[in-house]
Order: sequence, then C-alpha cells, then structure tokens
Amino acid sequence: MTLRERAAALLDVVDEYRDRECRMVLDRAHYEAATLARRAHAEARHRVHQIVIAERQRATAAIRAAQAELQTARRHHRRRRDLALLDLVWPRLEAALQRRWDAPAARRRWVDDLVAAAIQRLPAGPWTLTHPPSWPPTERDAVVAQVTAACGAPPRLVADEEMGAGLLVTSGTTTLDGSIGGLLADHPAVAGRLLALVPAEDASAPSTPTPGNRPLAPSSPVGERGLAPTAGGQSPLAGEGRGEGDVGSAVEGGEP
Repeated sequence: MTLRERAAALLDVVDEYRDRECRMVLDRAHYEAATLARRAHAEARHRVHQIVIAERQRATAAIRAAQAELQTARRHHRRRRDLALLDLVWPRLEAALQRRWDAPAARRRWVDDLVAAAIQRLPAGPWTLTHPPSWPPTERDAVVAQVTAACGAPPRLVADEEMGAGLLVTSGTTTLDGSIGGLLADHPAVAGRLLALVPAEDASAPSTPTPGNRPLAPSSPVGERGLAPTAGGQSPLAGEGRGEGDVGSAVEGGEP
C-alpha cells in the first residue's frame, strides 16, 4: 500500500470517528432538549393549573359574596316591608277586636271563655273584675252570679274608663288579662303570626325566619302564648288546656 493509500485510509478512519462522535453528541443534545422541553411543558401546565384554580376560587368567592349581599338586601327589604305592614295592620287588628267586643254574641263568648279559663287557673277566693264602663249590666250580673257560684264569694267590680274591651280577672296577686292589651301583649308572637299570612315575594329566595311560624288564628293570641304580666309583675298564665284557648276564641268572627 502506497503512502497515499495509507493516508486516505487514515482519513477515512478519522472521518468515521468524527461522524460517530457527532451523532452521539447530537443524539445526547436531542435527548436533553426533549427532556428540558417536557419538563418546561409540565411546569407550564402546573402553573396554568394553579392559576385556573386560583381564578376559580376567586370567582366562587365573588359569587358567594354577591349572593350573601343579595340575601342581606332581601332580608332588609323584607324587614322594611314587614315593619310597614305591621304599622298598617296593627291599628286595624285592635279595631277589629274592639268591633268584636261591641258585637253582643262575640262579646258574650269572649267573656264566657275568659271566666271559664279563670275558674280553671286562678285561686278561689274574692276576685276583682276590671271591665269597660259600657259592659251591659245584664251580662255583668250573669258573670257575677257565675263567679260567685264558683268561688263562694261575689267579685269586686271595677269600671276602667281607659279599657275599651275585654276583662281583667284578678285573684290575689295573679291577673288573667283578657283585654285587647292582654291579647296583643306578646307583640313579637302576634306580629310573626300576622307576617306568616303574607305570601312570599319570591319563592326562589331563601326564607328568613320570622318571630312565630304559624298563621295567626283569632282563637289563640292568649291560648298559644300566655297573657301579659300584670302591673304587679306577676307571671302570665300559661296557655295550656281549654280555658285560655277558649278566651281567644271569644274574639273569633268575620273580621280580618
């Protein structure tokens, strides 16, 4: 082999080695580049995922805050509406009770049920009946006879110029208040029962509890919630049994 041939053979070996080394370098570079690309892609996906989660949480919090604000606004609106309705309705309710007292049949039932409740609940002994001056004498005498037979002593009669309807039956330090003021003494309970009759403005809106959750029944302002405390601070009688429920039923009728 001549010198030229040997030189050409050596050059071929060098070229082959160079090509092989270049391929290895390029393959390693491609592999590292692909690894870096996959890692960068995974990190980018993770960052985007975290951003999406944060934005979703922010949007959810904003929606909940808006819903809470809307519910608060609805509650305030309902409260303003309820107060306006009560301001309008309360005088009418008192007037309706007064009209029932002025009706002879309703008044007699009112008094009969109140006296029956007093006989069941008050201590026997001398009673005091506080009544409106306009109470008809014939009805008054019949009640005096009934109380005398039940207690063994005639009651003391006191005409109260400021009382427009109903009776107060007092035995010792305990008073059964069957006047309009006594029937409506538990203002939150009566107001709640009145508001329970008002239809909801929006059936989809969240409901807001009101004081009392049953419709107002004319037969139960005394029987359901008891009576107002007397001036002497005595506790009202509990509305259990027939008596006080019957007191309330005395004001039943066609009034709204």
